[in-house]
Amino acid sequence: MQVRSSEDPGAGTGASGTPVRGRFPAVPSSVRLARVLVREVLERHGVQEDLVPPAELLTSELVTNAVRYGGAGALSVRIAVTASEVTVSVSDASRTRPAVGPPREDGGRGLQIVDTLATAWGSEPAPDGKTVWFQLYRTAG
Repeated sequence: MQVRSSEDPGAGTGASGTPVRGRFPAVPSSVRLARVLVREVLERHGVQEDLVPPAELLTSELVTNAVRYGGAGALSVRIAVTASEVTVSVSDASRTRPAVGPPREDGGRGLQIVDTLATAWGSEPAPDGKTVWFQLYRTAG
């Protein structure tokens, strides 16, 4: 696992610090590693405890999709924490945009979970694939 902090002006930097990025191989064990990274970053930034489990779950869903459908190689996870929100982005090598579909017997519920629990979510094309992201709003406290 490679983790590095990097400045990304205008994209999630703010009162709580700079985004954190992790780069992982596109293999199933990376799902757990990404979840751990998200938990550590949110705890370090003092994000309220009740936001951590949904952030971990949504990260698991996006990383699982990246492993399953994103092609071989690597994927990256970006966590940005501001005073008002948490944004987690997962980038992979596939150019295919995700879509919420009907659940199947063997899966197909990941984006339904993201759509239900996230404050907002979406995807963006990238020169070398795509990025899928979600946001969760922080409560004042």
